[in-house]
Amino acid sequence: MELPSDTEIVSLVRGAQSHDPLAFDRLYQHFADPLYRYFYYRSSDQHVAEELVSEVFLRMVEAIVQFKLPERAQARAFSAWVFRIAYTRLVDFYRQQKRQSVELDESIPAPYSADEVVDRSLEHEELRSAIRRLTPEQQQIVILRFVERLSTEEVAIITGQTVGAVKAMQHRALNAMAKILGTTRNPREA
Repeated sequence: MELPSDTEIVSLVRGAQSHDPLAFDRLYQHFADPLYRYFYYRSSDQHVAEELVSEVFLRMVEAIVQFKLPERAQARAFSAWVFRIAYTRLVDFYRQQKRQSVELDESIPAPYSADEVVDRSLEHEELRSAIRRLTPEQQQIVILRFVERLSTEEVAIITGQTVGAVKAMQHRALNAMAKILGTTRNPREA
């Protein structure tokens, strides 16, 4: 299934606000995988990630009527709103668990050859290990920017920070990761 365009997302939001089950279904199909990845990178637990995705959609269904589409960047605003719900739910989860990090599950299914799986697993493990060593705020920025590929503006909305603060945090996080990974980083690459 192809991803809906910005116009379609706005139409789906309006449909969901009118309690159209097909609109909810399409929004779920569009956001489920990105939310799952977001939660998996933060929790490293498949079951936790699945549960948190379900809870985000439940909260979205309960609150979508109150969501107000802005004049511009409507699809981005909705996406940021969904990820803000996800961020809030993740914070609640960690408060309930009374822990800040979890060990990673090494069993990530992938449709690659055994050699590719080993190579990718080692690369991913190095990156996940480096991300885990960042502050929670830096982890949040790195995951939203580079795993979920959200814009700086979207990350600012989700985290409640200014765009400048997100850029500064991203810069510090990438420099910290470069140190952790033992590489040098060109600041122009960020």
